[in-house]
Amino acid sequence: MADVGQEAEALTVVLTRLASTPDEALEKLLVRLLPVVIKKLSLGDPTVQKRVLAILSHVNKRIQPLPTLRLPLAELAGVYTSPTAGPMSRNFAAVYLERAGARATPADVADVLETLIPGLARRQEAHQSMFLKLILWGLPHFDKRYASPGGEEGPPPVLADASDRAFFLSFACQLLTYQPPPASAAPADPARSVPGTSAALAALLNGAEALTAGPGALAAAKRGSLGACAAWCRDPRDLLLPCTLACAEPDDAVAERGQATLRTLGDLSAVVEEEGVVKVLMESGLGTEPVEGAAAAAPGPDAPSLASAAGASAAGAAATSHPLQSLLHPVPPAPPAALLRALGLLTRSAAAAADVPRALALVRVALASPQRRLRTAGAEFAAWVFRHAALADLAPAADPALAACLALVLDGAGETAGAADAGTRGAALRAVGTLAQRVPACLAGRVDVAAALFEALAREPAGTRALLQETLAGASQAFAGAQADAGARAQVLAVLAAHIRSPQEAARATALQWAAKVFPGEDVEARYLAVVAAGDVRGAVAAAAVDSLTPVPGTREERGLPRFLDMLGCLLRHHPALGRVGAVGADSGLSLKSLAAAVRFLERLRRSEIERMEAALPPAALASYAALLAPGLGPNAPTALQAGALRALLGALGAGAVGRRPAVDEATATALGPRAAALTAHANAPVRGLAARVAGRLYAALPGSVRDAWRRCLEQAAAGKRVGVEEALGAAAALGLVAARGVLEGQEPPPEGWVAALASCVTTGVVDPEVRLTAAQSLAFLAAAAREAWGGVAGEQTPLAGIDWSEVVAAIVPLLEPSCSQIVQQGAVGALGTLAWAVPEAGILESVAEALLGLHGRRGEALLFPTGEALCLVFGGTRLQLHHLLDIEYLGLASLDGPRGSTPGGAAPVSTERQAVQAKMLEAVVGRFPDSAKAEQRAAGAAWLTALLQHVGPSPLILARLSAIQEALIPMLGEDSELVQELASRGLIETHGLASGATREELVKRLIVALSGNTHKRPAASLSGATDAANGTGTAVAGGAGGAGTKSGALLVYRELASMAAALSEPELLYHFMELALQTSATTSGPGRPTPTVTQASLNASLPRILPRLFRHRFDPNPKVQAAMSRVWLLLVDDGAALLDAQLGPLLDALLADMGQPAWRVRESAALAAAELARGRGWGDLAPRYQPLWNMGLRVLDDVKESVRAAGLALVRTLRGFALRATGTEGGADLTQGAAVAAVLLPILLQGLASSAAEVRAVCLECLTTVCRQAPPALLRQHVATLVPPLLEALSGLEDSRLNFVEQHAAGLGLDTDRLDGARASAAQSGPVGDTLDACSRRVGQGVVLDEASLAALAPGLASVVRRGVGVATRAGAGAFIARTARRLGGGCAPAVAPLLGPLVAAALAEPSAEVRRGLASAAAALARHGAGPQRTQRALAVLLDAARGEDGRVLAAGQVLLRFASEAQEKVAGVMADVAPLAYLLKFSGEAEAAAVWERVWEESTASVGSGVRLLAAEICREADAALAGASWGAKRAGAAALAAAAAAAPEAVAPHAGVALAALLEQLPGRLWDGKEALLGAVPPLLCAATLDVSGGGGGDDWATAVAALLAAAERPRAAYHAAALRALARVLEENAAAPAGDAAQARDVHAALLDLAGRRVARGGTEGAGGGEAAGPAPAPELAICLAAAWTAAGRPNPDRTLEVLCSLPLGTGQVEAVGALLRAGAAPSRSAAALVVRALGAGQAPDLAAAATAALEAGPPLAAAWWGAGLGEAVAAAAGRKALAPDLRRRLHAWLERAAPCATQVGAS
Repeated sequence: MADVGQEAEALTVVLTRLASTPDEALEKLLVRLLPVVIKKLSLGDPTVQKRVLAILSHVNKRIQPLPTLRLPLAELAGVYTSPTAGPMSRNFAAVYLERAGARATPADVADVLETLIPGLARRQEAHQSMFLKLILWGLPHFDKRYASPGGEEGPPPVLADASDRAFFLSFACQLLTYQPPPASAAPADPARSVPGTSAALAALLNGAEALTAGPGALAAAKRGSLGACAAWCRDPRDLLLPCTLACAEPDDAVAERGQATLRTLGDLSAVVEEEGVVKVLMESGLGTEPVEGAAAAAPGPDAPSLASAAGASAAGAAATSHPLQSLLHPVPPAPPAALLRALGLLTRSAAAAADVPRALALVRVALASPQRRLRTAGAEFAAWVFRHAALADLAPAADPALAACLALVLDGAGETAGAADAGTRGAALRAVGTLAQRVPACLAGRVDVAAALFEALAREPAGTRALLQETLAGASQAFAGAQADAGARAQVLAVLAAHIRSPQEAARATALQWAAKVFPGEDVEARYLAVVAAGDVRGAVAAAAVDSLTPVPGTREERGLPRFLDMLGCLLRHHPALGRVGAVGADSGLSLKSLAAAVRFLERLRRSEIERMEAALPPAALASYAALLAPGLGPNAPTALQAGALRALLGALGAGAVGRRPAVDEATATALGPRAAALTAHANAPVRGLAARVAGRLYAALPGSVRDAWRRCLEQAAAGKRVGVEEALGAAAALGLVAARGVLEGQEPPPEGWVAALASCVTTGVVDPEVRLTAAQSLAFLAAAAREAWGGVAGEQTPLAGIDWSEVVAAIVPLLEPSCSQIVQQGAVGALGTLAWAVPEAGILESVAEALLGLHGRRGEALLFPTGEALCLVFGGTRLQLHHLLDIEYLGLASLDGPRGSTPGGAAPVSTERQAVQAKMLEAVVGRFPDSAKAEQRAAGAAWLTALLQHVGPSPLILARLSAIQEALIPMLGEDSELVQELASRGLIETHGLASGATREELVKRLIVALSGNTHKRPAASLSGATDAANGTGTAVAGGAGGAGTKSGALLVYRELASMAAALSEPELLYHFMELALQTSATTSGPGRPTPTVTQASLNASLPRILPRLFRHRFDPNPKVQAAMSRVWLLLVDDGAALLDAQLGPLLDALLADMGQPAWRVRESAALAAAELARGRGWGDLAPRYQPLWNMGLRVLDDVKESVRAAGLALVRTLRGFALRATGTEGGADLTQGAAVAAVLLPILLQGLASSAAEVRAVCLECLTTVCRQAPPALLRQHVATLVPPLLEALSGLEDSRLNFVEQHAAGLGLDTDRLDGARASAAQSGPVGDTLDACSRRVGQGVVLDEASLAALAPGLASVVRRGVGVATRAGAGAFIARTARRLGGGCAPAVAPLLGPLVAAALAEPSAEVRRGLASAAAALARHGAGPQRTQRALAVLLDAARGEDGRVLAAGQVLLRFASEAQEKVAGVMADVAPLAYLLKFSGEAEAAAVWERVWEESTASVGSGVRLLAAEICREADAALAGASWGAKRAGAAALAAAAAAAPEAVAPHAGVALAALLEQLPGRLWDGKEALLGAVPPLLCAATLDVSGGGGGDDWATAVAALLAAAERPRAAYHAAALRALARVLEENAAAPAGDAAQARDVHAALLDLAGRRVARGGTEGAGGGEAAGPAPAPELAICLAAAWTAAGRPNPDRTLEVLCSLPLGTGQVEAVGALLRAGAAPSRSAAALVVRALGAGQAPDLAAAATAALEAGPPLAAAWWGAGLGEAVAAAAGRKALAPDLRRRLHAWLERAAPCATQVGAS
């Protein structure tokens, strides 16, 4: 109680004293008083508290009118944070802290805040409010202090606690969004919040004086808050939201600071995928109120602190459970600008799309905003969410967002919808379309929405019309099920029907798309809409409609066609007029273009049903179909419609044999026949031909007048009268086809007038060639029909008996001339062949054969096949398909009948005349044409010979010459023409099929030998015998390359086929392979092809043996080989995928072996085949051969040929794709499988980094970086020990080799080597390898890649790289990796300390590059800080100290490493820095400037201040200096002396006990050899001697002085000028400091004075140049130093013999020191002399030396002006002259004038005396 009473009395005294203190002294008193008084409140005694409150009340009254009076801010903060402070003390401390902050500078407040903010989140709400106001006062200083974020070391202690970090970040974010109310606004409700700021905080900010202290105060506070966040919160996840909000700030400076800080965060793609970050960004737009359906999952330990606080709020915690709930929560949505920024980040985040409830709530908020840009961003975010959200989450929650988007699109109800512009509507359209594609159910059944969208499409501007089309296209999926619902189907069809004829093209096109997508192909109504659209006026719409009606054969659309009758009924239902044959030109309601499309589609349907063997058209349907086609037969119909209608009608009437043609009713035939007849005179040739054939079909319904008109037209044409060519052509064709059709169907023979008219047209030369040709074709058809029906043309019952067929043939032959058109020539060839078949007379056969064989020299391929067919008809053994000829439009190979060798009467005998013709033909096509030098003749021989083999078959003449035929065909396999090659191949196949027995075996043997590479010469074909001639020469098929150019490629195909057949030991398979290779070629079309001679079953049994080669040849670089082998593969293999799966292992083994073959073709094709085979495979398939595939792929990638390298790249890319899928985090990758893949892959890739091939290095590097970047941490952790060391080596290995040249010549190029090394290291670490290394040590959302165990396994490899790494980039990268890892792992890096710390220190000491050395030192310091124990750290420092003391030039390196330790691991090295400091003090005086600067920083880090450090460590410093002096290094001696001198000057009392020993050691070094810098030893003598004199306890002060003086005098006698100048300066300092010495010392000083006089005398006697000599040779003592030293000795000796001393000084060479010494003597009382005056005069006269003039002026002022000696030397004149010299400084001139004024009376007295 006594103590409490004393406290109360003391407080009363304090109050009294306080009351009597004036205002001027109040601030000084309160600094000491206020903290002490507030602490007293913790005593708890009411009396004391009452006294304290009285004092505080008085303080409040006193300081209120004194706004500039400052309160003790830091001291009050100490009271508040004191652990012994009670609640009452804290409360008052908080109150006065708030007041002190308002009166302090921002810098002072900022300093205090770093101690007050820790623990702020757990303070009382009232204290939080006070401290927030205090923070507002200090934030402007943070703007300057924290201009950019810090490094990687993690958050500083300010916000080390997660709750504090969350509190401050929340406050900063809300401050950044805060906007003060307008000054003109009415007072706001204090409880009302502003956007982004809680109500409580907004009220606090509205009344904060700190934000209104001046213009820009709020902006400065915001910038400061952002700077503090960047400095105290290093995690990008914490900084993202503050930076985003700052970027949205209206103030430009704040926004720029936010953008700059945001750029420092780097790539944010991974940050915005963090769940906590996404949650915080969303809550910035939604506020912190819970969102319906949003899960409030507890944040993980690695989640950002701000997200943790927000998550706690969203979870519904009680308001009192967390301080954020009351003051900073709930937070309303942020301003629109901030929300816009947040949406920009969220639109790139898959995690944001995954949080569907919050995301859609945010979408609704944005879409409801009145701001256009925000609505657009909301729509874009909606599209992102709709595209990436999980369907299970999106489907139930999509309707509200869809409604909001539709409101923007449709301009429905709502004020904001009408304001949406094109950009906003476009974004909303994308969102709707995306949602409709992913969740079709949301629009299912919403036909009203579809109708509204179609209506909007008609109104949309061009900018958004395309987007609306895309949206509607996506929405079509939602109505795909409309077919099942009759009502929905009808509604959708009604909408589409309404818009298929819309004036807007986009609406019509979209309706057409819907018709094709929504409804199946068999829906006739949808197909009808396409028919309507086919008549669109816009070509694009019409073309799309036609495409939808023309599906690709074999596709689903082609298989889903409607039935013909259903489609026909639909058309007739919509257009009943089409079901009746109306008048020509009558309107049917369907455009002619649409009708043409309908006709084409109906004909496709009819033909497809015929192919499906369905029943023929019923009569009623045929009549309706014919009626529908009738408008197309009108004269004004488009040509395409006319041709299509005629072709369809011809097909409907039947193109088969007699008896299977459907009959058309008489009325329809009567109506259509004249229309078809009228079109026979059409200008278009195909229309004329089709019309004539239709007329032939309807011949019975043709009026007689029509037939007579045709006849008259021909008669007029034959008579040379003027007739239209089209009419004549139509008449000739129609008459012939009608007559032939009548003969075939058993009607009466044609009138003789018809035949005569046709014959006269043929034989009359004046008729147009086309008319003549058409008439000839008609005659040929009539003759063929006569032979078919009547057995021939002869006989009285036939009207053809009177025709001279030789004359007809002779008239046709001129039509083969090249002057005629190609069409005419082709028709003439067909007519001749048909006539030869119909009239097989000897003269006819010879004439036709001669004419046809004469075409062998024609170029081009147009006549080859028709001529071959005609020759077959001439040769005999086949017949025409006459019914087919009368119906088709083109006379080609298909007109010949059925299988090979079939003849009408079986094996009929061949006449002698025909045999002669046959022999002549074979001699030409087998003997002459293949050996011709002209390519045209060889091509003709191949085509005609192959035609004979195919269509004539087993003729005796052909069978007898099979060997000769093969010998003729083999050379053609190497022709340049692909057609000739295929024909020769086909001919060889046919030859083999016709042979049998021994002949077949011989043929096979010869072909294999010819294709095996041996030179083969074919003998000349013998046309007289049945065997081959054995002699003769022919064309050779060369071996080896098989010829040049295309020939080698052509032969290569067949050689490969022969090689595969030989490998199977079944040579006959060669023909089967050739057959398969030709299955899709042009020569295989048409009937009558032979069946393979080898069964498919036997081939399948042999397939596994040829499979590898066959599969590889599909990728052969030769396109011919590739195409042929692909055809063989497709026709040979039924289920290719299953076969490849079954034979995968053998295939890969074979391909791996082929990739090592010498032939580049093999290597290339094998690599491509392996790439195709490996694509899409799983690990189970590839595991046994995954490593060989990579090895061979990289080997092929290093090939000398570019195309082979491209193939290798394809293989490697395939393998890379599998590796990324197997080791990635997406797609549910199996970790076990990924580990197995990585175990195989990573060593291969690491080995590839060292490859000499740039392509290999690039591929391996890219694959390695991608795998490491996306691999899960658990997988990557297993391989990090083997991965990191090679990657570090690769940093230098992948550098450009030119950098080494630049480094070697950097000095010559004027480059800074250190900066160059830094740039190299930075470039390497910022590249892909650096990114991979960072991925190996980073902390990611799934876990830590590098943990303690993996780091322990990695440490030996890292140590090896540190010890033996080559290259700047490698060594710098190793240091950076270790440092980064140690900082990220913290204490987890302890296992790596033992193996790494020592090598790092050793490498840093030995490293020549300063940049690399800094990195290694930083790594060692980081390890020491986070994982090293005290003993290991001490050992590392001991190594550094030994290196610093050594003589191997490692002083700089050791200092830099120590400096890193001192700055980065201060807490670990603090205990041992006392051992470092003495050496640091010594080495900061190193002769190397850089090393001295480094060690000076080490010294500063080791001690508080220079004086205190020296005082504490004086003994250690002296010991280090003594050791340095005793060493052999001159630099160490110099540094030791400098250190001793500096220490003695800084703390002489502390050095005094050791000064004697140090001085003795120093003086011991003075004798002996002189070396550079030894002068430093002399400079250390005076301060050491001064310090030694302070230690009088030793009793050796006088001895030390005498010894030192003697040593210095001895040094002054040394020959080197610089050395004895330094000795004289040191001696002068000793003498000056000893001026007040005891008597004994004065006696010694007189001895020194005498010695110096002697030295000066000798100097004067020797003479020499003026000034101090700088040379190394012996010479006179330097005059200035000698003069100064002599003056000091004179003073110290008690001023003996002044005149002598003055004279000696004056006799020395003129110098500043000399004049100053004379002045000193004069000031000390020496009598002036004439020599002194002369010296002054000389000094004043030295106009070029201002320092001399100044010294002379000082000497004048020191001497008595009355002395006569002054004036006798002309001093006055010299002074006057100098005073008038303008070159002197004005100050000197004023002083000289003053001296003259003062001396003038004296001068008069002197003159008088």
